[in-house]
Amino acid sequence: MRVYAGLSTADHYILADAYGYIRAIDKQGKKLWRHYLGSTISGMAISDDGTTLWVGAYSGILHKLKLQAGQDEHTIGNGNHQEAFRLLLWKDEPKPLFW
Repeated sequence: MRVYAGLSTADHYILADAYGYIRAIDKQGKKLWRHYLGSTISGMAISDDGTTLWVGAYSGILHKLKLQAGQDEHTIGNGNHQEAFRLLLWKDEPKPLFW
């Protein structure tokens, strides 16, 4: 795993890699979950209450994930998360796109 971004919560770490995965591990190193987003991750931020994860990718996409909200039909991974939306910021588009 080539880690490009990471953050910590009270009980685990979330690491993001060059292949478009985010993965959580506990403080002892045990793998908790993984979630695929599809592009090299550039940065992450988590809400104060730990329920929302924002993930930026080098593809120009910002992902908003609702953690522990249940999987949706598009989820690739074993995490219990839903993608609330994607904001696509591409240079040839006149305005941001929402998905």
